[in-house]
Amino acid sequence: MSKKILLITISSIVILALLIFFAVLSQDFLPGEIPSRPIAEDTEQTCSEQNGNICSSSQSCSGSWLDASDSERCCSGECQVAKEFSINFLRKIEIQDGDFTEIVASNNRVFVVYLVPETTRPGGKEHRVMIFDKELNEITSKTLTSFSTEYGYPMDIRIATDGNYAYIFYMMVTEDKGNYLFGKKYTLDDNFEEVAETGVITHAKRQNIYGGCLESEECAEEGDERIDDPAPMIAGDYVYVMTGIISDVSKDGDTIYKIRKFDKNLNKLDEFDLDLSSVTDGETGQSSILYKNGHYYIVRATITKVCEGEMWACPADIDMIELDNNWNILDSKTIANDKKNGQECNEQYVSGFQSDEEYYYVTYNRACDGMSSILKIYDNNWNEILEKELKVATGGGVRPSIFVDGNDLYSGNICQQNEIAEVSVYEIVR
Repeated sequence: MSKKILLITISSIVILALLIFFAVLSQDFLPGEIPSRPIAEDTEQTCSEQNGNICSSSQSCSGSWLDASDSERCCSGECQVAKEFSINFLRKIEIQDGDFTEIVASNNRVFVVYLVPETTRPGGKEHRVMIFDKELNEITSKTLTSFSTEYGYPMDIRIATDGNYAYIFYMMVTEDKGNYLFGKKYTLDDNFEEVAETGVITHAKRQNIYGGCLESEECAEEGDERIDDPAPMIAGDYVYVMTGIISDVSKDGDTIYKIRKFDKNLNKLDEFDLDLSSVTDGETGQSSILYKNGHYYIVRATITKVCEGEMWACPADIDMIELDNNWNILDSKTIANDKKNGQECNEQYVSGFQSDEEYYYVTYNRACDGMSSILKIYDNNWNEILEKELKVATGGGVRPSIFVDGNDLYSGNICQQNEIAEVSVYEIVR
């Protein structure tokens, strides 16, 4: 080969190498790296317009990432929760003579409101609050409600909070004059001071279940209101409480709630019936309600078969119903349809419902070869991501409640056989 040809060949190789070198330098990343995906300024379509899902920072995408005008985390498939998401048990305390346990955590305090039960007659002895520090060391306690000659004995109780105050709704039961519904507002400090009350919200006839209605009194009938387990909710500047309308417990029964609206001084502003019979089945039962991002969410036990008898005689799954700000139904879906060893379970008592920016937390009572308290966690699309059995009942039912405070999850459970309330703390690992 001549020197001239050799020089030309070497020059060509050098030029080619320089072209490759400058081509690499013109990129924002090194070979093998994945480029970042800024929100495309010239992209006109939003994530939803591309039928995508916006994932949180803790989620991955089952499909591919899409360029969208409103998010840099638009997924063409499903958003998947990181595998390390879990809840870990930290500690537990027991409260002797406890029932209907409700929990709020705020201002480095944990407030546990509960019923002191009485088994020899309808109703309990009193409603009490126990106040703990974050490590569940007791600070103080006090009685909130006790026997009244006019309104009887305290019974079912539920609680909601706006972070500054606790709003408690509860039922009083009499020997032979039916039941009464009340609401009160308390400060979230060591005094737990009452600062507002509703007075009597409504009177209800006693239901003829579990031997609760005497022959000498007028018993409640279909179409009357039931005020046991009143479900409270905070929505912006307003406080709501949800009760039910008596219907057939079977799948054929209507699902109608009574919604009452109050200001934060507990002055009543409105009330109306909410009929959900088109999307869920059977009498209302123990349900929960929550407000998030301008929508209302109700979780409840939907009866799955035509049957006769009391609540536990009719199998049920758990439904979620989403409503807009005007209480129009937007969506509904079954979120729990549990089976154990091939056996269909019965889900009832949806008495715990919380949310944060990324998840919904639901607790209920599952009857399936024994009774247990179940926690299920869902993403913002109501995909189940975790199930945990919080307590197995040794006798009688369990009534789980929860409160989520950052990465702390507080669970209240009862054992009706032993009349012991449990308060447990779990760490949420995201």
